[in-house]
This record gives sequence, structure tokens and C-alpha cells, in this order.
Amino acid sequence: MQDPLAFAEELEEVALALSSLDPAPEAGEVAQTGRAAIEEYQRLALAAAMFEAAGVQETCQWVTTILAEFEKNQPEAIIELLSNGDLATWIELAAIAIREPVETANLSALTLALMGDAWPKAPSPELLEKLLLGLRLSTEDEPKEDSAEDSQLSGQAQDQSLDWDQDIHPELLDAYLQETPGLVEEAAKLIRSIAAGDSKPEDVQHTARLVHTIKGASAVVGVEAIASFTHRLEDLFEHNIQPSLNEGLDKTLIASADCLEAMMENLQESKTLPKSYTNLLGEIDQWVKQVDALPGGGATDDDEDDAIFANALASPAVKLPDFIRQSGIEEDL
Repeated sequence: MQDPLAFAEELEEVALALSSLDPAPEAGEVAQTGRAAIEEYQRLALAAAMFEAAGVQETCQWVTTILAEFEKNQPEAIIELLSNGDLATWIELAAIAIREPVETANLSALTLALMGDAWPKAPSPELLEKLLLGLRLSTEDEPKEDSAEDSQLSGQAQDQSLDWDQDIHPELLDAYLQETPGLVEEAAKLIRSIAAGDSKPEDVQHTARLVHTIKGASAVVGVEAIASFTHRLEDLFEHNIQPSLNEGLDKTLIASADCLEAMMENLQESKTLPKSYTNLLGEIDQWVKQVDALPGGGATDDDEDDAIFANALASPAVKLPDFIRQSGIEEDL
């Protein structure tokens, strides 16, 4: 990246411009305000190209695509993103990450800001990795070397089935290991509640978003075992599973919650995959097929994507960690 500190100033200017837009415009000014937000993103994308910040440029293009769809079908959704601070927050965090390259918590905050429920779809793991690595390396000549302890830990894990990408930047891995265990704990608790029949439909939706976030974060750092497991759980929670709980699905869910927690613990301790892992993958796959075949149990069709897109902002938000709330950023990013 050319002149990272100057680019940080550019990011801050765009974030300020977005924050200065009227978060509650009159009915006749909604479209104009939405268009102004899109133009700020287009301006930032051009600036990112000039500064050779490919990750920021592609992230801006990803957001612009979402905003363009909202502008066409649901312009008030842009205002909601604006009023909640979602449009400006990740840009501010990107600037902070450039100015404070040794503070890994900034990368975690940035990741959560882009994977929150406010967005109708999550960015791809490839896009997240390009963005985070680009920001981290913007003020460094070379990636930092693993410490002797980290190298030993990675070497031990490499010989086992539960592992991360050996080429992942150590600070991205550190951010993952700091934040993901809390998400896993919350998801496991909700999964057990669903299995017990003590949940509401919105709890299932929230659980689906949690496992989706865990899947994406795990894919970014190359923890394929957890990414694959949560991908299957996500597929399951896209169906109407309520009728199947008393037929044995409840036991599979409880076992899955235990396995998910065990995987995270074993990953941190350089241990192997839980013995139940492989069998549970097959069980979940079978349950997905079974509930999909039930009347009203099928997953959402592609034809309904527009409806999901329009209603996505109503999804319950994933709870953010303490360091974001303490920094003054609202919990409903």
C-alpha cells in the first residue's frame, strides 16, 4: 500500500462524510441520502485503487453492490444501515488498524463489523482475508515471524486432523483464537436450547447466523474441520427442524453442540478432532435430507432470495465482545 497513513486519513474523511449524512431524512429525501452514501463508497473505492489497497477497494465494491440493490428495491434499508453506523464503522476500524498495526483487536472488531446481521449477506472468506492482511501488512515490510512457541504449536497441529492454514498470518490467527471461542460457546448454548424445544424461531435464526460467522472466520484462517462442521449445521438450520426434534434430531443437536465446543478446545490445545466428529457430519447430512423432504421443511428456494434480501435487516444481531462496547461502538453493529 502506498503511503498508508495518508490512506488512513482518506478512510477517516469518508467515514466522517457518511456519519454526517442525515440518519433520519424526510420521506422525499430518502433516495437522495441513499445515493449520497453510494457516492461516498464509490469515492473511497477510487481512492483505494490509487493507494493500491486492493482489500479495501474490493470491500467497497461488495458494499456498493448491496447498496445498489437496496437503492432499487428498498431505499430505506440504506438509511437503516446509515443510522446504525454500519456504513461508517468498518471504515473507521480500517483506519484504526492502519494507525495501530500491533493491536490485533482492531482486526477482530473489523471482522465482526462486516459479518454482523445488518448486512444481507456475509463477505467471502477470501475477501475478508485480503482486506485484513492488506491492512495488517500496510505498515510492515514483511509479515512477522512466528514465535518459537507458536511454531511448536503449529507444528504439532500440522500432524493432526484439526489444524489451521500454516501460511496464515500469525496475528490473524491470534485474533481468531481470541474471538471465536466466545461465539462457539454462545452457539452451543443455543443449539442445546433448540434441542430441548425451549427456543423461538428467532433463536434458530440467530443460531444460524452464529454458526455462519464461525464458519466464515474458520475458513479465513484455514480451520477446515470447524468450517465444514458449521457449514453443515448452517444447512440444517435453514430448514424447519421442529417436527424432527422428537425423532432423534434433538440428540444429534446436543452431540453437535458438544463436538463444536470440543473442537475449539482441542484446537487451542493442539489435540485431535473429537471421536464423534466424522459420524456427526454424516448424521447432520442425513437430517438435512430428511427435513428437506418433509412438507414445509425445505430450505429457501433461490426464487425467494429477494424476499430474504429485503428482510435481512430484521435479523437479530450477533452479540459483540466487550472490547467493541468499551470502545464506544454500539453493540448492534
